Amino acid sequence: SLDVPRPPNPNPRFAAVGAICNGRSYKGASGAAQIHRAHELGRSIRRSTNRSVDRILFAAGFSAEQLRPLRAAWPRIETVDREALKFFTRADVDPSRPWPRSDQVQTWRKDGQCTVLKLEAWRLTEYDGIALIDGDVCVDADLRPWMRQLHDGGAYFWSAAEGRPPRPDGWHDGLNSHLAYLAPSDLLHRLLRDKAASGDFMPYTNGEQDVLETVFPVHGLLRVEPPAHRHLAQ
Repeated sequence: SLDVPRPPNPNPRFAAVGAICNGRSYKGASGAAQIHRAHELGRSIRRSTNRSVDRILFAAGFSAEQLRPLRAAWPRIETVDREALKFFTRADVDPSRPWPRSDQVQTWRKDGQCTVLKLEAWRLTEYDGIALIDGDVCVDADLRPWMRQLHDGGAYFWSAAEGRPPRPDGWHDGLNSHLAYLAPSDLLHRLLRDKAASGDFMPYTNGEQDVLETVFPVHGLLRVEPPAHRHLAQ
């Protein structure tokens, strides 16, 4: 039956994944700043996390020379042509649609093309689970126990809640993809990329987070505490 999940792999392979794109983020971070943050993220994973968790960085728009200092923090760097990243920025706002954040306004960010680089994590099907982490985050605890808990629970996606505090029934307004878990899938990779390129999502951040909220159930995820982590100062 199609609705019966596969039993968890007793010896799962995990990877921690970051993504950097040479451009200016919506908070003004330049390509050079993203290189620095990626270095700090990779080092924090190396310090905190079991060595069985591989470290993989997706990079778009950077030269080999620019990426060279990151090799120690990220043993595997996958370069992606920035022109291959397709994103349709939505400029429409319809206040009559209450989902997912009825009391918040749309973010007019312009770096949607760069944010969809994170969707490349879904194509890493040689792994059973991926920790997908934003570049402005540092990890302070071992990722593997958290990933193993989600993997053993059959999770295909997990992300932190965003918006108003959850009600007792678990409902919340959306998700925050700065730290996420995913089970790779070639089919989901195609689906997410197609939705991003066609604008088939409800706009709020005008980034990959909108695409994820459109595809995944933001109020039906496993209730698992994330590993300790922190955001770098802007």
